Amino acid sequence: EYGKQWYQRRVRGVKDDQSKVKLELGMINSAFHGVSVPHTAAQPLLELLKEVWDPLKAVLVLWSTDEVIIDELTKCYWHAINTLGPLFDPYIEPLVDMLCQCYEKHQYACLLESCAQGLLNIYSSEKPDLIAGMLQRLSNTTFLLFSRAMSDHPDIVQAFFFSPLVCSQAQPQIVYRRESNCKAVLRAAMTAITMQEYHTVKEVSRWLVEFIGHYPSSNTVRRPSPLSLHS
Repeated sequence: EYGKQWYQRRVRGVKDDQSKVKLELGMINSAFHGVSVPHTAAQPLLELLKEVWDPLKAVLVLWSTDEVIIDELTKCYWHAINTLGPLFDPYIEPLVDMLCQCYEKHQYACLLESCAQGLLNIYSSEKPDLIAGMLQRLSNTTFLLFSRAMSDHPDIVQAFFFSPLVCSQAQPQIVYRRESNCKAVLRAAMTAITMQEYHTVKEVSRWLVEFIGHYPSSNTVRRPSPLSLHS
């Protein structure tokens, strides 16, 4: 009965107290995170995902301005992906679009981290076009933020360079595709490396090492000259 009431309240867009919504998301998160089953035996959890999908979408829209709630929500998605494996595949494209839309309006580090952990790490080899398109959308939004005041957002800088770092390690060729904004990301790294925050600079440095180490040697990819990075 409580489940039916919760479903109806979330789908109707009823905005309860933050603590109540956070508790509900924690319960859903625990359902996916608290079990260890083979993907072939995860059908009950897939049914759970089907039931909570629309309410979770409603939470994403209604609470998009609350970073605490969005952080809890992305954990639900991440643990669902990790637990369900291939059973989550039908949901991956709409999820990418929803998270990108939210990030375009509200630049939260947790959205970048979720994309890196749950999407890049798992789907970069299976769905390279989808992941490359996601990187482009995320980077375009991030560059707009950086153009205004990169130094005011060390958490975003750190999370942003963690995303292509994961991609470099899992599926390096995606990073160098045109739609992944390779040159623009490198320009941003050259600026971010001068920031004061230790952990931010450390993350950027790690990305640069991966970027240089995995740079394609193929003649089909032209290595940018130092001058071209400033053009």
